[in-house]
Amino acid sequence: MLTALLVAFAIVRIDGYERDRIHQEARLGAVRQASVLRARLEGALGARLNLASGLAAFARSHPHDLSDFTTFAEGLTKAGIHGVRSLQLAPGAVVTHVHPETGNAGVKGHDLLADPQRRAAVLRSIDERRFVVAGPFPLIQGGTGLVARLPLFVDDETGRSRFWGFATVVLDVDPILIEGGLTPPMDPTYAAALRGRDGLGERGGAVFGDQGIFNRDPVLIDVSMPSGSWQLGVMPVGGWPAHGPSQPVIWIIGAVVSLLAGTVTFQRLHTPIRLRKEIVRATAALRASEEHFRNVSDRASDAIMSTDGQGVVTSWNRAAVTIFGHEPGEAIGCRLSGLIMDPSARVSSDGNPFHQLAERARTEPVAIEAVAMRKDGSTVPIEMTLARWDSAGQVHFTAIVREIATRQATERLQALLRERDFQARKMEAISRLAGGTAHEFNNILNAMLANAESVEAAIGSNHPALPQMLEVVDGGWRAAAIVRELLVFSADAAGEAGGTGTPGICPSEALGRLMPQLRGGLPAGLRLETRIDDDDARVAMDHDQFCHLIWHLYLNGCRAMALRSGTLSIALSTEQCDGDSPFAAMSGPEDGAQLVLGPLPVGEHVLLTIGDDGCGMDGDTLNRAFEPFFTTSRVGEGKGLGLSVVHGLVQRQGGCIAVMSGLDHGTAVRIFLPVTGHGGESGSGIAPPTP
Repeated sequence: MLTALLVAFAIVRIDGYERDRIHQEARLGAVRQASVLRARLEGALGARLNLASGLAAFARSHPHDLSDFTTFAEGLTKAGIHGVRSLQLAPGAVVTHVHPETGNAGVKGHDLLADPQRRAAVLRSIDERRFVVAGPFPLIQGGTGLVARLPLFVDDETGRSRFWGFATVVLDVDPILIEGGLTPPMDPTYAAALRGRDGLGERGGAVFGDQGIFNRDPVLIDVSMPSGSWQLGVMPVGGWPAHGPSQPVIWIIGAVVSLLAGTVTFQRLHTPIRLRKEIVRATAALRASEEHFRNVSDRASDAIMSTDGQGVVTSWNRAAVTIFGHEPGEAIGCRLSGLIMDPSARVSSDGNPFHQLAERARTEPVAIEAVAMRKDGSTVPIEMTLARWDSAGQVHFTAIVREIATRQATERLQALLRERDFQARKMEAISRLAGGTAHEFNNILNAMLANAESVEAAIGSNHPALPQMLEVVDGGWRAAAIVRELLVFSADAAGEAGGTGTPGICPSEALGRLMPQLRGGLPAGLRLETRIDDDDARVAMDHDQFCHLIWHLYLNGCRAMALRSGTLSIALSTEQCDGDSPFAAMSGPEDGAQLVLGPLPVGEHVLLTIGDDGCGMDGDTLNRAFEPFFTTSRVGEGKGLGLSVVHGLVQRQGGCIAVMSGLDHGTAVRIFLPVTGHGGESGSGIAPPTP
C-alpha cells in the first residue's frame, strides 16, 4: 500500500511539472508572437506617420506660400507606402490643401475647430503641442481610417511662437493591419486583438479582432505611437492549454503502475524493479521537457528571466547574458533589484524595491524604463515588462528586457537638431532686426554728422560752443562704429571685402603676422599657447575681417581670465569635414553647455580653435552670447558686439561656430571656414579693435 502511495505521489508531481511546462511554453510562444506583431505594427505606423513630419517641414519652410504643395505631396506619396488616403495642410485649422484631390474634394474647406466631433481633440492637440493619432473612425471622404495631425508653430514678426495650422495624414487601417501581420494572421495558431482607439491604450475602444480575448488572460503588449499607444493581446486559438497531450497517458500509466506496484509489493516484497524503471522514465521525460523550454527561451531576441515571489532569479536566457554580462550560474539566486535599477521605484518597508514593482504587476503586466547594471560595472538603459503568474500555489514573475540605448540616442539627436534649428532661426531673426535698425540709424547719423561738422567748421576755433560741438561729432562717429559692427553681424555690410569675387587670404600666414601684436597685448599673469599648421589653404575673407575675427575672440578670452591666471590657446589647422559633430575630438568642458551656429557641410575647412581657462558660461548665458549688446561685463567694459561681429563674419563665409563652455571650466570656440583654394598670399595685420 505504501509503495502504491509513493508512486501515486510521484505521478502527481510529474503531472504538475507537465502542466507548468505546457503553460510556460504556450505563454512564451504568445510572447514571441506578440513581440513580432508589435515590431511590425510599429514599423508600419512609423513609416506612414513620418509623412506628417515631412509635410510639417514643408509648411515651416513655406508658411506663406504653399503653391508647391501638390509637387511635394506627390513626391511623398511615391515612396511606396500603401494605404495613404490623403495628405493635408490646414492653416488656421481649416483644410486648404489636399492631395490627391480625387475622392477627397469634400475635405477642402473643412474647419476642424467648427466640427463638434473633432473640436475637443483639435484644441487639446494645439494646447499640448502633441502629435495626435485619432481613430479608427468614419472619414468625411468615406471609409474608415486613422487621422494623424501634427500641430505646427512658427515665429511671428516679434519672435514669438504662434499656432500656424496642422499637417495631416489620413490613412486606411487595413494596409497597416496587413503589414503588421494581423490580416491574414501571421501564425494561424494564435488569435490576436487590438484595442486603444485614439491612442488610449487599454482604455480605448476596439481597433481589430475579437475583444473578448482581453477577458481571457492574454499576453499584453503596448504598440507605441507618437502620443499614446495601442494594446495588443495575443493567446492561442482555443485558449490556454489546460494539459498536454501526454497527460491522460501519464495518469493511466500512473494508475496502472500504482495498482500493479501495490499488488506486486504486497505479494512480492522483493520485486520493486518495475517501479524504479517507471520513475526513471518519468524523470527523463521531465528533463526533456525542461530542456525544450530552455531551448525556446534561449532563442528569444529579448532577455527573458523568471523570479520567485521575492524577486530572486530562477531562470536566465542567453539574451540576458548579452545584456547583463552574467552567465546563468552567476545570475540565478541573485535578486532582480540588484541587476535592474528603477529610478522611479520607492524602497518598500522591508528594504526590497522589487516588492513595490511586484505590487504594481499584481493584476496586469507593468512596463517601465530602467537601468541594467552590467557585470563590468557599466550601465545600459533598458525597457522591462514584468508579469506575474502562479504555479503550484507559488507566485512567480517573468521579466522581458529590451536594450533601448540606440532609441534614446536617436531621441537625443533629434532634440539636438531641434535646438540647432531653433538657434539658427533665432539668430536669423535677430540679424534681420539688427540690419534694419542699423540702416535706419546710419541714415540718421549721416545727417547728424554732416550738420555737426558743418557747424564745427562754421563757428571757428574760438567759439565757446566748440568743445560741446566736438563731443557731438565724436559721439556720432562712435555711434557710426557701432552701426558698422551691427551691419557686420547682420551680414549686410555692402562694399566690404570678403564677398563674391574676393581673392581671399591664407589664414596661417595672416595669423603668423598677427602673433606679435597678440603676445604684446597679453595681460600680465596669462600665457599664450599657439599651434599653427603650415598650410596654404585660403578662405574668402580679407585681412581686416580675419584679424577682427581673431581679436574679438582673443579679447573675450582675456576678459574671461581677468581675475585669474591661466592659458589662452590658439590653434589653426585644415580639416576635412565629413558631416560629423563639430565637437568631434574637441578638448573642452565636455560636461558643460554646447552651442552650434550654422551648418557644417562636407568638404575641406580651415579650423580656428581659441580656448581659455576662464570663468566659463552656463547654458542660458551661452545661448545668448552671440546676440548684439548682450554682455556679462560691467558697464563701460564692453559693448556686447564682439561675438555678434564674429557670428556675422563667419555666417557670411557659410561657416560654422561650435562652442563648449562650463562654469569655472573655461570656454573653447571652434570656427569652421570653407576652403576656397590653395596658394600663398601677402599682406599685413591690422591694429586691434577697440574693446
